[in-house]
Amino acid sequence: MRSIDGRDFTELLAGVESLSDACRTFYRRFDLAIVWVDDHDGRIRQSLQSLDISRVTVQSPELRKLGKESAAERLKGTLSELEGVEFGVGPSLRMTESDKAEGAAWLVRHGISPDASQVVAVHPGSGSPSKCWPAERYAEVITRLLGDEIQIVLIGGPADREVIARVEQHLGRQVSRLAGAELSTVAAVLSQCHAFFGNDSGVMHVASALGLPAVAIFGSSDPKVWAIGTSVIPVRGDNPVQTILDTVRQALSRPVRTLLTPPSLC
Repeated sequence: MRSIDGRDFTELLAGVESLSDACRTFYRRFDLAIVWVDDHDGRIRQSLQSLDISRVTVQSPELRKLGKESAAERLKGTLSELEGVEFGVGPSLRMTESDKAEGAAWLVRHGISPDASQVVAVHPGSGSPSKCWPAERYAEVITRLLGDEIQIVLIGGPADREVIARVEQHLGRQVSRLAGAELSTVAAVLSQCHAFFGNDSGVMHVASALGLPAVAIFGSSDPKVWAIGTSVIPVRGDNPVQTILDTVRQALSRPVRTLLTPPSLC
C-alpha cells in the first residue's frame, strides 16, 4: 500500500523518461494496472505500458458528475476495456492471518482483550466538515455504548486531530485511540472489530470492504451514490441520537467475516 503523494506515482505523472530504476522495478511486478485519473496526454498510460504491464486502463470515473448513479457503477464502467474481469456484489478486502494478528495485537496493547465480544471502531472525521456529525453526538453514542460494556476504538487520521479532541472533551475521558496510523494498520485493527460507526469517509469504505457492519452517517453526501456494498448501513445525520445508537447496537448482531480465529491468538 503506497501513498498517492509518493515517488511511485509522481514519477508516472512526469513521464517515461523520469522513471527511476526503483520505480521501474516496483511496477514491473504487476500484470494489471488500473488508474482512476484524467490522463489527457496519455502520459500515465504510456509510462505503464513501457514497463511491460500486460493490461493497463487509465480513465477518470468523473465522480463529481455522478448525479444519482452509484459510485461503484461508475468505477466499474471505466473497466469495460478489461476482458475477463468479474465483479462481485460489493468491494472486498481480504486480510492475511498476519494482518489479523497485527490488529489483534494492537487491541491487546491498548487494553482491549481479543476475547472481547463487542468492539466498535468509531471514526468521527471525514474529508469534508460538511459530512461530519457533531462531536458531542458522537460522544453521547460512545458514552452509552461504553455503558453497555462495548469496547471502543477511536480512529483518526492526520486531518482529524481537532474533531477527535472535541469528542474526547465531550466524553470527559479517553478511549483507545488509533491516530495517524498507516492505512494498512487501520485495516488490520478494523478487521478485529465487530462493527464500524462513523461518517461517510474513506475509513468507512475500508470497514465495509472488510465485511464489518458499517453504520455510516450521511449528511451532505448521498447514500444512493456512496453507500457502496452490502455491509454499509446508511443513516441520516438528522435522526435522533437514540435512533443512531439503536442502529449501532443492531449492527453488532451481524456476523463479521474478518476476525482472527481463536486458535491463532495463542
